[in-house]
Amino acid sequence: MRIPDDLHDDDRLSRQQLIDSLRCSRKTRRLSLVRIGRLLGISTTAASAIEDRTTWQARTIMTYARTIGWRIHWHLIDLAPPDDGDVMAAVLAAGNTSTPASEDRVHWQRTCYDLVRVRRATITAVAMGERIGVTENAVHHWEANFDGSSVIAAQRHARALGGRLDWALHPVVSPLVSVVPSPRVA
Repeated sequence: MRIPDDLHDDDRLSRQQLIDSLRCSRKTRRLSLVRIGRLLGISTTAASAIEDRTTWQARTIMTYARTIGWRIHWHLIDLAPPDDGDVMAAVLAAGNTSTPASEDRVHWQRTCYDLVRVRRATITAVAMGERIGVTENAVHHWEANFDGSSVIAAQRHARALGGRLDWALHPVVSPLVSVVPSPRVA
């Protein structure tokens, strides 16, 4: 599968800063990639690959972050979803948040759905496709299936709408980290 180009260099840099922060945190805690891989049920090579690239699915990088004691909170900059009483937005807001993993999933879905709502309120799917270099059907497909989407896809959508997708790290208890790390926002 071809990895799409960034619409803005800052998006690639943002993803690089995220993985650099997580890698530094892992090393500071003296957590090996072998231990990370075992806990995630993947090979050491696969765990290393997460740190070697910046084109992961959102759920992959969020799982990796939780494993070493961090939660990634995504937020949109310069984009406000319309106050339209959207039923799906209310359903996502009331989503299952019983575990950190389910809370992360709901948070990602809400962030992506906010992008969908902004797009629907401002431009057509055809215009969006033209802005990000895909077909109208590809736009509709992403909007219906963002649960397994990549961070870069959400960043491209945010940029095409005139904003950006940003992140912050928040501490969480991890199976490998017995003490909650000190709060540090990247």
